[in-house]
Order: sequence, then C-alpha cells, then structure tokens
Amino acid sequence: MGFIKKRKNKILLGVFATVIATSITVGTGLYFLNSDSRNKFISVASASVNPNLINNNNLDIRNANSSSVDQNLKENNKKEEQKENKKVEKPDKNIEIKNEDKNKKDENKRNNDIASDSEKIVEEYIDFNGLKVKVRIKKIIRNIDPKYKHLANRDPYINNTLGKLVSVEVTDELRELNKNNVQNSFKNKIPENVLSELANSTESQNKAYIRQNTFYFENLFDKYRRLFDAPNDKVKQFLTAHGKSIYDVEIKGHYEKTIAELNNKIAEIEKKLSEHENKFKGNDDPGFDEYSKEFQRIYNEKKELENQKIDAKNHKYVQLIKNLDYTKFNVSSQIQQNLSKGLVIDQKEQNVYVNENGELESYATSPLLNEVVARNSRDNAQKRVFGIPGPFGRTPDSIAEGNYEGWIKNDVTTSPEFNFLNIKSGEGIKIEQLTKDPNSKVETKIKSGYVVTIDASNPVAYNKTLKVIQDLIANKKEITSYRIKNIGLTNKNQEFFEIFKALPEHLPQLELFFESTNTSALLALESKKIDELSIYTTGNSLLDDWVLNPYAFLGVAWYNNLDYNVSKDFQRNIKITTRVTFNSIGFEESDYKPDLKRINDGLKIAYWIRNNEPLYQGSLGPGLDPDTNERGNSYPTGLDLTRVTSMKSLRGLEFKKEPTDPENTRRRLRRIGLYNDSSVFTIDADELNEAQFDILDTNPDLKPKSKIFFSNGFETRRIKVTNLKNTQLTSTGRTNLNILLNFSEDNFSRDTEIEIDTNDTNLVNSLTGFKISQDKIEIA
Repeated sequence: MGFIKKRKNKILLGVFATVIATSITVGTGLYFLNSDSRNKFISVASASVNPNLINNNNLDIRNANSSSVDQNLKENNKKEEQKENKKVEKPDKNIEIKNEDKNKKDENKRNNDIASDSEKIVEEYIDFNGLKVKVRIKKIIRNIDPKYKHLANRDPYINNTLGKLVSVEVTDELRELNKNNVQNSFKNKIPENVLSELANSTESQNKAYIRQNTFYFENLFDKYRRLFDAPNDKVKQFLTAHGKSIYDVEIKGHYEKTIAELNNKIAEIEKKLSEHENKFKGNDDPGFDEYSKEFQRIYNEKKELENQKIDAKNHKYVQLIKNLDYTKFNVSSQIQQNLSKGLVIDQKEQNVYVNENGELESYATSPLLNEVVARNSRDNAQKRVFGIPGPFGRTPDSIAEGNYEGWIKNDVTTSPEFNFLNIKSGEGIKIEQLTKDPNSKVETKIKSGYVVTIDASNPVAYNKTLKVIQDLIANKKEITSYRIKNIGLTNKNQEFFEIFKALPEHLPQLELFFESTNTSALLALESKKIDELSIYTTGNSLLDDWVLNPYAFLGVAWYNNLDYNVSKDFQRNIKITTRVTFNSIGFEESDYKPDLKRINDGLKIAYWIRNNEPLYQGSLGPGLDPDTNERGNSYPTGLDLTRVTSMKSLRGLEFKKEPTDPENTRRRLRRIGLYNDSSVFTIDADELNEAQFDILDTNPDLKPKSKIFFSNGFETRRIKVTNLKNTQLTSTGRTNLNILLNFSEDNFSRDTEIEIDTNDTNLVNSLTGFKISQDKIEIA
C-alpha cells in the first residue's frame, strides 16, 4: 500500500491504466469495424474445389479467402482506383472500347464453340453381338490452324473415325447379354476335349497329363483359385448337387488326408537330410562324392514329395471344376458398371475369372467403339486404291505378288494396248490389269486399274524404266499403280531421283520395295499427288536407319501402315516382305536455308500437323485422342541431319508447336545424326551455347541408350571448339558439350580432349573440368 501512497507512483499507475484502456478501446473498435467475414482467415479444403485460376490483373486480393482457387476474388472498382491514386493515368476511351469489343467477340466465340460442340454429338445405334445399343457419340473434327494449311494433308485424315463415346443407354437386354458373355466365356475356358480327358481319367493319369502341360493348367487354375482357396468352404455353394454330396469326403477330405500324409513324409525326409548334413567332412574328404550323391537323392525325394502336394491341389481343382454349377455364378458389379463406360465382355474373352465371392470378373474388357478396328477397316476399304475387306493387312506373299482379296489379276504386258512399249519376256517389266471381283461387297474407289511392276535389280528393266514411264504418259495411258521392286539390291546408292521425278503428277498408288535404307530419292515425290504410298523391304523394317523426310510425303494422302510388319526373321535366308516403320525424321542439304523455315516446317508436319496419321507416330502409335491432342501421340524419336552439310547442331530448330507453348511440350529425341567429313568435329562456342543437344533424352534407364552419331561413322574421333565471336561458353553450352561427349559413344568419351586455342582465356576458363589441348599437348 506504501507504493500507491507515493505521488510519483500514483502518476505512473494512472498513465499505465490510461494506455491500457485506450488500447483495448481502440482495438475493440477496429475489430468490430472490420469484422466482416471477408477478413476472417478461412482455410478452404474441400474435395469439390476446382483449381481455377483467374487470368486477370485487375483483382482485389485484399478480400480473398485462403484457397487453392481464385474464384473468391473480385475485380477492383476502376473508379475508386482512380480516385485513390491520382498518379494512375486515365485509360484512353478508344482503347477501352476496343477491349470491350474484343471481350464480346471472345465471349461470342466461346458460345459458338459450345454450340458447335453440341452439334457434334449424335445419337447412333451400334451392334453388339446382334443387339442394337443406343449410344451418344461426339464426332471428331480436326481443326488445322489456317497458317499451317499448306503443311496439312490435302485429303484430311481422321484417325478416330467413330468419335468419342459420350454415353451408353444401358438396358436390361444389354446387361443380360453382357452377363451371358461373361458366363459363357468362363465356362468355355476349358475346351470340351480337355474336360473330357480330365473327367475320364484316374488321379494318377490326371497328374501325368497336367505335369506334361504345366503352363496351360497353371493359367487355367489361376481363373479358379481365388474361389477354390477361399475359407469356410465357400466353393461348396457353387457346386452341383452331386458335387456337394461328395465334397466333404472325396474332394476336401481326400485332399486334406493326402496333404497330411505328405507333410509327415516331408518331415521324415527333412530329419534324414539334417542327419546327413552332419556327416559332411569337407570337399577334400575321400567320401565326398558318395556324400554328394546321397545328399542329392534325399533332396530329390523331398522335392518329389513337394511336387506331389501340388499334384494333390491340382487334383482337388480338377474335381471341383468337374462339379461346378456355372449357372450359380453372378457377374460382378464392376463389370456391369463398365457398361455405362462402353466397356463390354466379348463372347470369346479369355481373361474372365471367378473371385473369392463367386463373382465373375475379367482382367480385360472390349470397347463398344473399337477405334482401331474401325480405322483399319475404313483405311482398307476407302484409302486403298484396290480396297479390301476387314481390319487386317495383306500377308507377305500377297504384298510380294501384288495380290488383293476380292481382285482378279490378268497379265496384259504383251496385249495390243501396250505393244508400243516393246517389252520382251525376261526384261523384268510386267503390266497387269486388276479387276474387282463381282462378288466383292467392299465399296472401293475404282472397279479396274493397270499396275506396272518393275524389277530394279534387272539391268534391262532399270535402264528402261525412265523411258517406259515417259512413253506411258506421252500415250496418255492411265496407270493406276507403279510397283518398283528390289531398289538398292545391286547397289545401295542406286539412282532413282530422276525416275521418281518422271512419275505422273497425280498417281493413285505407288509401291516401292527398298533393299537398302537409302531413301533420299523420295524427295523427288514432293510435288506429286499420290493417293496411296507403300514402302516395303525384305530386310529389317524396324532399323533406325529408315529415315522419313516429311517433304517427300507432302503430297501423299495415305501411307499404307496396315500391311504385314515383321520385327524379326523367322528363318535364315527366307525373305519376308514387310512394310517399313519410320522412327526417324531426316532432311537433305537442299532443305537447308539460313532461316531454317523449311526444316522447321518439316518438323511441324511430323510432330504436330500430321501427327494424327500413323506414318508420323513412330513405333509406339497414337495416344487417347490422336486427332485433337497430338501431345499424347508418339512420334519419330530420331532426327537425322547427316545429309545436311550446312548444319553442325540443332541450333534454331523448333521442337514445340508454338514458341509460347510450355517447355514440357518439346518433342524429345533418342537419336541425333550430324554431318561430319573428317576425324575432327569442329563447332564454334557460340553455336555450342545454342546447340540444343539437351533435347536428347538422357534418362540413364533407357534401353538402348540415346545417342548422337555422325555421317562418317567411327571416323570422327576428336572435338574442336572455335571461338570466332570471342564469346564465353555458358552453362548451357557446357551441358551441350557434356551430352556430346557422353552420348556419342561410338566417337568420344569423357577422356576425349577438347581442342581449342589455349591462348583464348575466356574459352579456357569456361572449359574448366574438361580436358583441353592444343596440338595434342595437354595443358589441363
């Protein structure tokens, strides 16, 4: 109390009390003045939140909830902004009006797009095992940016001819049909002859039969084991009346008794094996051989008993299969739910199995809309000149002989109509007329056509080819197809540019059979309008050396990717005719211009503009939406510039569709081919900084490893870096150099010296960590 009585202390206490009271009053007032819910800290964490970000610079972020979306942000009041900040200049009225007009146009465009999308959705009935199923389908329309029209297919190609499934009308009839397919597929998994063999054989005979066909029965029993091994005798309720009556004794009881007996025998053997192991005296013991033989005998006896346990389970499975009542199996809810997604079970589905609850499921389903089958059937009938039925291509023999299902062939080489060509027997030139079989039901482009076949390995035929083509054109003979065989067989650099250039400007079909991978002459076809082009070989059709120049195929409406494609030889010395798969893009020196526009347009053709076509999808094929989302498609992963003598790197090349596209849309490469004509690969530091070798996929897990190679093969052994612009190697340039060293394994290694002018301090400093030299004298 003495403290309070002092006057000084009273004053201090009063000041503190006043300050505290004032603070509380002011704080409380401010809180209530600003206690609107917009200023509370709210954490939004909901599964229903859409991650929408508003692309607008005019947002009031002061009144924002804490959220992963921008949907709670409001636009600032422009008038209030101008009043509060007088330094902000008043926007020009004309500009405002233009922006408003643009916004209205954008909104109208969006509305039109929505309306257009609605118009694309159609209702159709499709056949599923004789049942008409009503579906809604969004038809695919491929829109090409007008600025790329000159690079597009002159005959627009749609990969997905059916469209995207929007919905399925799931009826009781569809459910029942799907259920029957599942049940029948499961029941018919075992052929009648196998079932009969098992039913009429003894246990020992079945054991031998199953052991002789282990793989087949392992696969078969896998479809049943979940139910057969389920606890509490779950399988019993799915047996026939007879099966139930024998289950406890003859099936389950017999199995358990057999397993118990075998386990006792195994225990005795293991005891005997342990006792024998204690007799081991070392590898040098004179009795080691006898010891080993006895050890192996006991071990084999144990192994046989373990196999007999497997035999016992297999016998149990056989007994259960023989006595199953398949009508008691229900289809799982998942299979029926898949119907709404357009996924059904085919009548011959091999992957149906029964789960532990006695419900039928399947490892695989079939789409109601089979895009691949539909596309192949369309291409076979409508894109081929000599159309054939069905989704499958021609066999190697049919390709080699020029045969087509539903077409009749007649040799007219020596007919009066072609006497002016003066073709003699044995010259390697043949003219045939193909006529459509009257019984064919395929709607084809033509009913009849002439086919000229030329054997380029025959010197007479090769020397006469150019004149034959010219004479046929001069005499106005409409030739439907030219088939040139054995190109490059006698000489891999056999000259064909002028021959290809002489072909008619419009040709319905061209079939070329290359026996070497040198396809550079194809560029002569750039100005030609070819409706169907096929390229075959009797060699390895999957070699990376097969290079596609997009300009050679610029006028090709359809490249035949349906005929037989083989990945390996079946027998040595047997020629199998197969279509070529292109997994590399390449260009010629004639394609090069300093602005690189022609080459970059060629890349756009392959990577984007025509990437929905199988030709430009490399070896892996299309994505889920090949016509509308090229990013998901495969593409040729090799870039061969070995014939472009003016280029030392990938500088200036465009691997994105648009410059503003995200970096992750760049097409990555697995192989890069560069031109070089000496043992030294020379590149300037300025170009090395922009070489884009980092476009190579350097994932260490890739098999085979990505690579850089040179036109002169193994001859390139050294690297020389010049510095004509007196620049410094950047971190990107160092990365490019590292990739060049590490991924040109046929030419360089980490120990390869980089040859430079060692008086160039900038270059020396920027190459720290690399081995550098001048005149083969190591200085670092």
